[in-house]
Amino acid sequence: MNKQINRWAFILAFACLGLFLLAIGSNQFFTITKGLTGLHPLHLAFAVTLVTLLGGVYGFSGAHHWKAYVRSVATVVLTLCLSVVIVTIIVMGNLFQFT
Repeated sequence: MNKQINRWAFILAFACLGLFLLAIGSNQFFTITKGLTGLHPLHLAFAVTLVTLLGGVYGFSGAHHWKAYVRSVATVVLTLCLSVVIVTIIVMGNLFQFT
């Protein structure tokens, strides 16, 4: 089970990166996401990134050889970096919001 979580967290880390790029680069995606969920797409990307980070940390327990450890470390590093970038964008956006 942990091995599968490790593998899926690794795949979801790259999906989170794609979701982040889509959220910051597509106005149409912003409109659709805001209309369907009522959430800002970056908040949605941040939530998915946090779930993936937790899955990556939990996947460490299923790592029994070096490839699985590398996959877990890559997952955690990628999602942590992405989380920091998303939080920075959200905080700066709220800080300089003039409405």
